Amino acid sequence: MPLFAVSLLSECHLAGAPLPTPMREVAIHVVQARDEVEACARGAEIGSGRKHAYRNMDGENVSWVFQRVVECQTLYDRDLADGMEVSSWLYEGERLCLNDGWSVQSPEPS
Repeated sequence: MPLFAVSLLSECHLAGAPLPTPMREVAIHVVQARDEVEACARGAEIGSGRKHAYRNMDGENVSWVFQRVVECQTLYDRDLADGMEVSSWLYEGERLCLNDGWSVQSPEPS
C-alpha cells in the first residue's frame, strides 16, 4: 500500500474558546492507505485522537482541538530516509497558503 503525508490542523482554545490571536499547529503524519480518500480519513482519525487539555500557569483550561485535514500528498519514494522532504507549503510574506487564513508572525529583529 502507498504512503501518504497527511497534514493536520489543530487550534488552541482557552476556557473552551479560540484565542483572540489564534495559535494553530500543522502536524504532518505519514500513513499507509489504499488511496487518498482512505489516507484523509485515517488522518482525521489521528487528528481527533490528538486532542488534549491541561491547565496553564494561571489555572486556565487550555485545549488543543483538531480542526481538519489540510492536505494529503502521496509519498512516491517507498524508502524514506533521514532528512527527506515529505511535505511543503509555498507562501507569500507572512501568510501561508492553507486556505484558512492562518498566518505566521515574523520573528522580531535581533
